[in-house]
Amino acid sequence: MEPTLERSFRGHKDGVTSVAFNPNMKQLVSGSLDSSVMIWNFKLQLRAYRFTGHKAAVLSVAVSPTGNLVASGSRDRTVRLWIPNVAGESTPIKGHMAAVRSVDFSSDAQYLLSASDDKTIKVWSLQGQRFKYSLAGHSNWVRSAKFSPDGRLVLSCGDDKRSLADHPPPSASEQSPHESHCRGPHRLLPQRHPAAPGSLLTTNTCKPHAP
Repeated sequence: MEPTLERSFRGHKDGVTSVAFNPNMKQLVSGSLDSSVMIWNFKLQLRAYRFTGHKAAVLSVAVSPTGNLVASGSRDRTVRLWIPNVAGESTPIKGHMAAVRSVDFSSDAQYLLSASDDKTIKVWSLQGQRFKYSLAGHSNWVRSAKFSPDGRLVLSCGDDKRSLADHPPPSASEQSPHESHCRGPHRLLPQRHPAAPGSLLTTNTCKPHAP
């Protein structure tokens, strides 16, 4: 059977750069070059919400696994966390030095990932919107970064023509007292064991203190 168009959504004033489903399957989210984020309800009788706050194009949107938070990354160098309701309250998260091209939530809804033209990937704790650590390894813009389903790996790609996989540091609850200082950066280095050309090895550059 041929696919058919279910519905189209119109409301942005410029190109749409990113879309995401809310896991509740009642809403979808879009980000646009018009600097806005829009929440679209599947029920025709419910109007869409337009969220403004970014000062430049929105390049990426994501919805938390719980469906109660929306993240957006922008050319204004910030990430914003939104509550997807009519009020449209948001919290800006600052830390990148260039455009934020990708955002992603961990499957346990505890962490947020952001990737930027500043060549870094940053991990944020959603509790208190606190910066946790950076992941380094790219030598050019990072276009996209995603958590693995189990949260144990981060996969990223960039304009340096590489795709990298990295092990984030263990969460604070999993760290021993002698590991809590080890926040990164975690850098990916060329594989030095026999392997396919261009393969990569994840290497933790932090050295734990002796007990």
